[in-house]
Amino acid sequence: MNQSLLHEDEFEVDLQQSPGDLTVAAPVATKAKATNSAEHLRKLPWVARLTFLHFLYLALLVLVREREGQNWLSLLYAYTPPIVLMVPSVLAVIFSSFRYRNNYAFINLGLWMLGTMAVLGLRFGETTDRFNERDRRETPIKVMTFNVQTAKRGADGVVEAIRAANPHVFMLQEAEEAGTPFHAKLRALPGYRVLIDGGMAFGTRLPVLKHTTSALPNNPTHRPIQHVDVDLGGRQIHFLNVHLLPSRVDSTLLSAPASLPSYIVDLAQRQSAQIDALMRVATKLPFNAIIGGDFNSPPATPPYRSMTLGYRDSHTVAGNGYGYTMPSNFPISRVDYVWVPTNFGIVNSEVLDTKASDHRPLVAEVVPLWKAPRSADALPK
Repeated sequence: MNQSLLHEDEFEVDLQQSPGDLTVAAPVATKAKATNSAEHLRKLPWVARLTFLHFLYLALLVLVREREGQNWLSLLYAYTPPIVLMVPSVLAVIFSSFRYRNNYAFINLGLWMLGTMAVLGLRFGETTDRFNERDRRETPIKVMTFNVQTAKRGADGVVEAIRAANPHVFMLQEAEEAGTPFHAKLRALPGYRVLIDGGMAFGTRLPVLKHTTSALPNNPTHRPIQHVDVDLGGRQIHFLNVHLLPSRVDSTLLSAPASLPSYIVDLAQRQSAQIDALMRVATKLPFNAIIGGDFNSPPATPPYRSMTLGYRDSHTVAGNGYGYTMPSNFPISRVDYVWVPTNFGIVNSEVLDTKASDHRPLVAEVVPLWKAPRSADALPK
């Protein structure tokens, strides 16, 4: 037979036509190929299709993360607890395990492990800071940050958590009294001088040189930036205690989901304005400052990224595990930080296991990197 006919949706092309006449066949062939691909995908086992979708989902998370807050979707990714983002991945592993005689369960498990490391922020090992031998002999300064939720769960639990950690400096947020003698119990901690400014509290076993506050925009007046200078063997060390605007992404999603895009963009802008105000205070200090507090901003959010331009996150450098601090009963989010300038080394960073508040406290151990005097000679035991 001298002619061959290609049938697609009742459209015919004579293959003996000139090459110029065959251009109309290209859309027909492309559509046929796409139809065949879709048909091939439908013929795959359901577990194979599930694995493919699992891969696409994780690739989408990575793609959105790389946008770095350029749109509301990437901001939603940044403010959503990482464990919530990984729920579809966990479900893919569970459902694929029903077909235990094939390899798809292992593939999904491998994808889940890669996603865990990429999305959840899992960290292993010792500090990545490199110290010379002299610096390693320094006695670390223990710095605690702790949102105490106005001691709603009991002042004794908060005080005991501080006493057990025995930090040289502690910075508390939401330290307002709420019907309990919380402030009196704080001030009764042996060896500490406690300074309270509204909802911000600072305690130290080192001599206090200076104590001031600065207004933080978009915050109530009882939550200022708390600035305290202490003396360490003749050297002035600056500390800034801060509590950023809280995130209400979950409640907004439930009560007014249509307003979520505008809300999350506004939240990022207002928190970024607070970081700008904080940096204006910090950059005026001659040796910068150790900054602690509840930032209400998970990693990958614009406020967090702004902080990394001049400071180091103690957990990223020297922590172990995920570093999640809230909620304390089952932590799924990392919003509490100790930020350390480059003239300090970071020896260790640890989230303490206590349920005295809705947050867990974070304790960082840092060493000064200037030559003298030795901190071991200046620190109280």
